Amino acid sequence: MASAADAPTILVVGATCVDRLLTVPHHPAPDEKLRVASTTESCGGNAANVAAAIALLSPATFASSGDARPALRVKLLTKVGDDASSRWLQSELQSKGVDCASSLFVEAPNSTASVTTVIVSESEHTRACLHAPGSCGELTAAEVEGALSSRTSADALFRNVVMFHSDCRHGAAALALAIEARRRGIPVSVDVEKDRGKMMERLVDTATLVFGNEEKLGQFARRRWRRQEGDEPEPTFYAVDSSKMEGVDESMVEISAFLRHGDPDILPDRTVVVTRGSKGAYHLQRRRGGTHSDECTVLGVGTLRDATVVDTTGAGDAFIAGYLFSLDAQNMLLAMREESSAEQILLRLQLQFAAWVAGRKLAGPGQEALPSGRDVDICLGLNIEDVRRRLEDAIDGMEP
Repeated sequence: MASAADAPTILVVGATCVDRLLTVPHHPAPDEKLRVASTTESCGGNAANVAAAIALLSPATFASSGDARPALRVKLLTKVGDDASSRWLQSELQSKGVDCASSLFVEAPNSTASVTTVIVSESEHTRACLHAPGSCGELTAAEVEGALSSRTSADALFRNVVMFHSDCRHGAAALALAIEARRRGIPVSVDVEKDRGKMMERLVDTATLVFGNEEKLGQFARRRWRRQEGDEPEPTFYAVDSSKMEGVDESMVEISAFLRHGDPDILPDRTVVVTRGSKGAYHLQRRRGGTHSDECTVLGVGTLRDATVVDTTGAGDAFIAGYLFSLDAQNMLLAMREESSAEQILLRLQLQFAAWVAGRKLAGPGQEALPSGRDVDICLGLNIEDVRRRLEDAIDGMEP
């Protein structure tokens, strides 16, 4: 019988912290006193959120290989302290199925975990985050070098890894791991959640898959690749049916720079996945068969219809998790279908499944409402064709 250790593995590196969520009627005005409606303590941090969401989804029947093992295994590389909060974080992650056994899940001695206090507004459906860094610090390049120092330990770390994902924190360590992943032919994905300077630039250069919200991606692109008047042609955008798109907004033009700048060996295969909050999300890729590098293909979807919004904390991480999880399922669909539109079907499935996972997460604070594999079975079905059909019914179209 196949074991969980034999399952395809996603390696996730980045932040883990305690999220303390305080739900209030509205964001307080200066000097205003408010009564907190509810308090929730949750495991948080972008990388930890992504890892937990993938692990919970892993038992979904539609993505399984037919044996007893989960569809995917997720291994988290991070640093916490050795205090009670750090031990609780590790226990919470393990209870969701996250593998915390790597030598790069570091428990720094005599140190504390980071804590983020999240103020959630019930009326505005927005949040404010107050971050208190722990004394544990971040993973270092030296710690990664130690983990990769022998071929045996390096092979163990990357055993069955099919994707490496970074939230762009723990920058030097993440870059060293991303370079090793690329050397092994493993694709790299990054979350441009915040512009973190030169180290993030180098991480982005390794990535075939770039995630981010529209605002942050645009800010990063403007800073790094600010276009001078007339120095490069205006990009052309096409829908997946090859029809030319007119009236494209400036943010899409700016974000398309991710497809024109970087390693020429990576750029033809790079995908940028842009989230737009309540307006949905879209893929941006170089146009297949295009004659110029400034030709892009766009495919967009909306959000979960009639979603209940309680807390947006971690919704972007849940979206990323749903997308990465469906990358494995898409290979199954590709094997089942030979029609010319197979690639469009796959792209749409990935975006819709990611939107469904993010939409479900909104219904509760922190990680509490993340959907499980059983939720997928009940709500979407046991086979990939049922999942595809029900997602079409559940997800709206992308807003302009």
